[in-house]
Amino acid sequence: MNNIEMESIGKYICIVSYILYVILLASYPLRKKKWLEKAGKIKYESEKHDTRIFYMIICLVPILITVTLIRNLGLFMNFIMCACSIFALEIMVRDTISKKTAGIYENACIADGKYIPLDDILALPTLAYEGDTSVSTLKIVTNKHGEMYLNFLSDRERKDFVKNLVELLPRLKA
Repeated sequence: MNNIEMESIGKYICIVSYILYVILLASYPLRKKKWLEKAGKIKYESEKHDTRIFYMIICLVPILITVTLIRNLGLFMNFIMCACSIFALEIMVRDTISKKTAGIYENACIADGKYIPLDDILALPTLAYEGDTSVSTLKIVTNKHGEMYLNFLSDRERKDFVKNLVELLPRLKA
């Protein structure tokens, strides 16, 4: 391939990246709504965590894409920069939706970036550690995904989550 063809491919990569950027941002409210519809009515609302980094990523992604457009780093590096930027935005969209909707619902619990249907939860093996104030991680055994770990910012937040989850699903206490 000659240099002109490589530059035009690089421009197409940037254009596709900008389109994906817009699609990801436009899909945010729809994805959040879909999660909440599937989850049902809220039973326990977890603490809302800081999502300022989301806004920083929203600003940085188009800048990084533009850098590859202005300063040609080579086709492979341009692709890597654009792909990493878009993947970072996708991760931040999922994480922000999870942080803003964190809690226990009629049909699911949402915490630590995970959506877990309540009927998929088999056990909470770490209930034995409820007295330990240094534990801020909850182990959940699910039918579909096996063992999952949910991380909380504090042991108090974890205890509140477990308390409300066990109230909703008494079978987990055993």
